[in-house]
Amino acid sequence: MRRWLATAAIDLVTPQAWVVDGAELAKDGKASACVTRQYSGTLGKVANCQIAVSVHAATDAASTVR
Repeated sequence: MRRWLATAAIDLVTPQAWVVDGAELAKDGKASACVTRQYSGTLGKVANCQIAVSVHAATDAASTVR
């Protein structure tokens, strides 16, 4: 459903740019998939984190996540 909505939005709003964004997700333990110790700008220190990456189709008036 999310892919269908993103494709429909991209068909309506022709992207002028693709925006790639990354975020650190702090984790208390190592039980979650892909958790590793790394520097987190959000926390300001080295900690157990996951990285999430999103891609947005953007124009001056609108954006959508792909």
